[in-house]
This record gives sequence, C-alpha cells and structure tokens, in this order.
Amino acid sequence: MKWMKGTREVVSRMSEIKVKKRDGNVESWSYDKLLNSIGKSMIPLKKAESVASSVEKWVKEAGGKNVVSSTEIRDKIIEKLAEVDPVAADNYQAYKKT
Repeated sequence: MKWMKGTREVVSRMSEIKVKKRDGNVESWSYDKLLNSIGKSMIPLKKAESVASSVEKWVKEAGGKNVVSSTEIRDKIIEKLAEVDPVAADNYQAYKKT
C-alpha cells in the first residue's frame, strides 16, 4: 500500500492550531502529516482516515487550546488505534519509539 499525501480542505479552526514538537519547535496543524504518521502503523487507509478524523475532532474540541503537544497527539493516536486495531496500535507505538 502506498501512502500519498492527500488534499484536504482546511477548517478555519484547525488553521489556528499549532503543534509543539518534542524539540520545542512549533508548527501549524497538518492533517496530511497526521494521516501519514498513522499510516506507519500499517493500518488500511480507510481505517487510518477514520482514526485521523477522530484525532482531529479531539483537537478541535480541546476547548480553546491553540497549541497541542506532539506527545498528546501521539497518545491520542495510540488510544484511537487501539479501539479499531490493537495490533496497529502496537505497531505505531513501536515505530514512534525509534
């Protein structure tokens, strides 16, 4: 399966969200980066899109929080993956440790 960067209409709320990386850098929210990251779990694309949408919804509902850490996002991805495919959640967790 080949993962291609998809196009996605950016919701105005998401354009305000920033992601604080572990090294301290701050980047704009990217659905494509989220989806690509989830793809590393070797989950089928449709399930990955579903997980990505769930994580994005969680970020939107974070209650006025304009900066979310990459660690928080990672933890939520693992949680959502575990709900749909525990093996994929383990794969993702192992991938992200390297």
